[in-house]
Amino acid sequence: MQVKEERSELKQFVFYDFETTGISPAFDHPLQFAAIVTDEHLNELERVDIRCQAAPHILPSPIALHVTNIKPEQAINKNLPTPFEFAQTLQKFTKDWAPACWLGYNTIAFDEPMMRQMFYQNLQPEIFATQMNGNSRLDVMKMVFATHAEEAAALIWPVADNGNTSFKLDRLAPANGFAHKNAHDALADVEATIFIFKKIRDGAPELFKKLVDAGDKTITSSLLKSFIPMEVTLRFGGNVPKTYQGCYCGSNKDNPNSIGFADFELNKAEELSQASKLSVSEAIEGTPKKIRTLAVNRSETFRVIENPSEEMLEFCETIKEANKLQSLVSEVLSKRYADTEQTNLEVEERIYSGFYGNSDKELLEQ
Repeated sequence: MQVKEERSELKQFVFYDFETTGISPAFDHPLQFAAIVTDEHLNELERVDIRCQAAPHILPSPIALHVTNIKPEQAINKNLPTPFEFAQTLQKFTKDWAPACWLGYNTIAFDEPMMRQMFYQNLQPEIFATQMNGNSRLDVMKMVFATHAEEAAALIWPVADNGNTSFKLDRLAPANGFAHKNAHDALADVEATIFIFKKIRDGAPELFKKLVDAGDKTITSSLLKSFIPMEVTLRFGGNVPKTYQGCYCGSNKDNPNSIGFADFELNKAEELSQASKLSVSEAIEGTPKKIRTLAVNRSETFRVIENPSEEMLEFCETIKEANKLQSLVSEVLSKRYADTEQTNLEVEERIYSGFYGNSDKELLEQ
């Protein structure tokens, strides 16, 4: 079976990083933002490195200040922008460079939530700026995981003190030849991220293209919902990354970005297609995960499997016809991720309790 992949033309990359007052997106905020904008060939177009003072109600974590080497004096330096002015500058920056692919090292789990909260708490109109105006997202750390699993020779892999492979940027970049003298300075980390990105591009060009293409959420979602054999590389805890092969089997009815991914290795198609609600719930919740819950909007490294076996194709065709299974997966995923009671949350934590309407955005623009 041949599936044509149509990918949008990429105009530029925005590599970015934050250094923050701590690790909580809701109760901390950025103190430094750095970014390097490049064209599709990674030629530099612009770089920015800006800082701000701490909000009056925020006490920066001593550990965070130590790790980032940000001096306490910066937190009270009135010559620096306020967090509100800082947020305004960044919001304008996102608009000026749209459309672009926004990426960094572990940005999906850390930097992206920090940026969203900064925009939310400082009344910026586009909370999800990196996903609007034609923008897309990638996470270089996830690309590194896929490279380790599929093209390990493309990079040199440092060993941590516990004897395991280290995927930390401040170890990985120097091991591969980058002079990382200012680790955890935002601009230095951006430079190190671009260095690793280029290493993957040059050392594993075919895989690199697939991983960059995976940043297009719309096309990736379309491919998954075409019920074709696909694979994704994931890492859990301190384990080495592993590539899982499987097939889409349903979406959360309340959040179509959340999908079920049926593992070829752990399932028999006919048995799965006739599963009861209890069996589907156990497949999703149990261990090992016969059905993995994944998100198409979190820059996972989805790739179409080249030259899939007949067994894989038959598995996908069976699941495609299993409408009852897809409905059960949708129902179970929806109940699993039911909304938290918003009344029990602090105002800083209510970022997802509702979205701006057009009238609100117009007021915020003013």
